[in-house]
Parts: sequence; structure tokens; C-alpha cells
Amino acid sequence: MQKLALGALCAALLACGSNSDNKVHIVTDAGSGSGSDATCNPLSQTGCNTGEKCTWVYDLVSADGTNILGHVGCAPDGDKVAHDQCTRNAAGAQGWDDCKAGTFCKAKRELVGPGGVGVCEQVCDNSGADATSACATDSACVAYHNIFEVSSMNVAGVCDYKCDPFADNDFLHTGSADPVRAGSACQPYEGCYGGPRDTQATSFSCAREYNTDMHNRDECTATSGNSLQAANPLSRVACSTASNGCSQGYMPLLYEDTSGSQVVTCTAMCKPKSCWGGTGHCGGNTSTASNLTGDPASPANQCQPSAIIGNAVTPAQPSADPAANNNLQCVFNWEFSFDKMGNFVTSPFNDTVGWCEDHSFYHYDKNGDKMITAADDEVEPRCDTMTDPGFGTGSADGSGNCTPANGCRGAGSFGCTSSTDSGLVTFQGMRRDPTVRIHPRLPYGYEP
Repeated sequence: MQKLALGALCAALLACGSNSDNKVHIVTDAGSGSGSDATCNPLSQTGCNTGEKCTWVYDLVSADGTNILGHVGCAPDGDKVAHDQCTRNAAGAQGWDDCKAGTFCKAKRELVGPGGVGVCEQVCDNSGADATSACATDSACVAYHNIFEVSSMNVAGVCDYKCDPFADNDFLHTGSADPVRAGSACQPYEGCYGGPRDTQATSFSCAREYNTDMHNRDECTATSGNSLQAANPLSRVACSTASNGCSQGYMPLLYEDTSGSQVVTCTAMCKPKSCWGGTGHCGGNTSTASNLTGDPASPANQCQPSAIIGNAVTPAQPSADPAANNNLQCVFNWEFSFDKMGNFVTSPFNDTVGWCEDHSFYHYDKNGDKMITAADDEVEPRCDTMTDPGFGTGSADGSGNCTPANGCRGAGSFGCTSSTDSGLVTFQGMRRDPTVRIHPRLPYGYEP
């Protein structure tokens, strides 16, 4: 299953039903089930007759995977409970499963059409609005393509096992068959995927790894990903089709640059540690000893060529020039954890997970005109050149420029310091300007 990613720029990423790998057509009549399908609610399990459940029914899956038809509707209740092995019928007149009401038989994508064995997982409210439809503490609610998806919007999600983004990912793909990793939460064919979302806290859960060749700063497009060469068309998932389109340890998080490009790149996870200019605030004077590329105590999770695959140029140490050698730096997850209204969404991962961002590709709105242009704005500075760990004064100079040099911006404005060191909890002023379009809000879903 392709997990639904987390945001709203569907058109830019061809991931909300426009991609040929993800054409979902909703059946609005009684369809394959029975009862009053039009009012059936999979969260409250209302709208169906006694002995029935409200579920997702697959009506048709073409052999080449280009058409997947389904609908939310009533079907006979099953007898398998959450985490039991279950059986999914072939798509068609009886395209349901044998899980009990409130659970869903999640199977590999290849089995969606012909049916087959899967595992019952709890149905949940992926918007986070319904507390009664929340997952157990060991699971996270994830939205999937082609499951409870109506008009490109998910009316429900499915609970997936939580995982550790560092212990349960093989960043270097060191195993030829099985991943080499310390954790055991995920299956050998899965990675630990997740990241910041629009309305819910950042979470990580196990999801299938489709493409093993999509790493740091690789362009995540409708034509990238080595699963596209798979013999079975239902095994083919382009990188931009799903938020688990990148390789494990990497997420489609950042735009390629701030030039107006709509191309998203896979971004490596890292373990962040606060870094700002001044004695002792950024660790040692080599790239591995500095906090600039991540916590030196966790060298396997720094933004270093030895720890990740792909573009992994790290800043030379030290440098007085804010833009010199301004390459991969590990920025805190909290920087991306704001909803569309600017409200901060708290998460246990906001200070413990970071992302390898190459500051040299991104500009900030120096002159406050709410536009990013190369002519009057500057490249984001290196974390270790800013003396203020917070967000600065917010007071521009006489020319209207707001820069780290005049104290108007601080390291917190660029995600260089933790939420505590930056003073985020009490700060109500200037963060990274929203016109700096580096974060696509993970606007597509997950694939099973």
C-alpha cells in the first residue's frame, strides 16, 4: 500500500489521483456491498444492517494497476480481530475481507486485485479529530491510497505499527536481502517512514519500501524509482506517487530549491543537536565533531557521506563566511511542524529527529517583501555563524533588511537549535518566512 503523505500540494506532485499509478474511481451506488452505502461511516460503524460492517470494497483492479476502483460501503461482518491474519476476496462483487467491523485487511499491493492474505488493522481517523477512533499506543494512524479514499480525500486511515526512524531503517542499504538495522519493528520488506504533518503530530510507522535507489537529494518524480522496472505492474510505485516512495531512511520532504521549482527531493533523516556560533555552542572544528551535521555522539545518524547515500557534501570547518561551504546541515523537525494557520504541532520527534538540509539551495526573505528573489535576498546562513540561538529581535535595519548580521534573525529561524534553545514555546514572532517554499508538506499518501 502507498501511504498517503501529509499535505496539500497535490498537483505539484501528481499524487492525488492524477498519476496513472493511482486512478481511483468512486462507486456511488450500492456497489458491491449491501445496505445503505451512501451513509455508511467506517469510523463510527454506522449506516449498515445488523451483521454487516462499513468497510472499503474493491470493485475492480486492472492487471496493469492503472485502474483501481472502490468505494466505502457495507459488507458482511468478519470474524478476524486486529493483528489476526485475514483473507481479502478478489476485487469485484465480493471485494471485501473477513476482518471484524472497525478493522481492515491490509494486504500487499499485488494482492489487492486477485485477493490474498493480509493482516487485520484497526480503522482510525487520520485527521486526528475523533479521539474514539485513535490507534493504540504502539501504532500510528496512516492514510493510504485506494483505501477509504473518496474524491482524493481519505475519510479514514489504518493503524500501522510505530517504529524508530533510526533503529528501524538501513540508511546505507548494507544488506543484499535483509536490511541491516538494530530494530525489529518492521518487516524485512518495510522501512520506518514518517515526518511532519499538517494537523497531526509527527509520527513514524512501518511501511513497504518500494524503491531502493532513491536517496538524499534524488529527485522524487513520477518517473523515478527502480520499482518501476518490476515485472508485476502492481509492484511499480513511482517515487512521487507515495510518501514511502523514497528508500528507507529518506522522505520526500524538501523542494529542490527556492527558485520556484515544484520538484521534491528525498531527504535523509538525522539526529539533530543545537548549533549556533560562539565558543562551545557547536561542538568541535571538524565536520564529524561539529553539531552542524548532527549529534557527534551518533555518527551513524549524521549528515555525512559515511552515514547516508546520495548528496552528502558537508560544510568545511570552520568558516566566518555565512554562505561559504554551506552544505548539508541537520535541522530540527520542529521547524516543519506548523499547520497552515501557523500553529505549532507538538511531537516527541520535534527535537529528536532532524533532516539533512543543504542550506546553499535555499534563500530567506531578507528584505521582508514576502518574495524570494536572487536579486535582493540571500542564501540561508550556516548555523555556526549565527550568535543568537533564538529568532533574533525581528527589528530590521534602516533599509528594511532583516539578517543575522544585524540581529534581526537568529539560528532558531533556520531550524538550527532545539525548541528549548530557540525559545520556540514562548516566541510569537519571526520564524522561517513561509514564502521560502522548501517544504511540500508531504502532499501525497502511502502505498500498501
